[in-house]
Amino acid sequence: MSAGDGDASLSREALVLVDQCIDSVLLLEVLLFLRSESEKEWSAAEVSTCLSVEKNWVQKQLVDLQNCGLLTAGTTKPVRYRYAPATPALAGAVESLATAYKVRRVAVINRIMDRSTAHLRSFADAFRLRDRDEEGAS
Repeated sequence: MSAGDGDASLSREALVLVDQCIDSVLLLEVLLFLRSESEKEWSAAEVSTCLSVEKNWVQKQLVDLQNCGLLTAGTTKPVRYRYAPATPALAGAVESLATAYKVRRVAVINRIMDRSTAHLRSFADAFRLRDRDEEGAS
């Protein structure tokens, strides 16, 4: 997303959070759900049921959010997660992103989708370069 496409409505912290941790709108929905229920610990199965999302996908997303410093994980089986940003800066970034998602939903979705398509473009370009290199070698 280029300047003027709605990025200005997103804080720098929210942009960095999306770029580093949020690769789908559904993942953002999981994060915001856990944030709204931050006093409770959740298993992947419980989140899956509440959001009507496949449990194995949810489990991977919870681990990813934990690795980003947004959730803590208990030691019991099944593992239970709780929204607990590792730093005040991360908490502020999530708050900013949540506000933007409420007020400027399209801008947030566009940013997430731009991030996703940039990764796909980069992947496709790697093959395009390989094809050109192979043609030049012949």
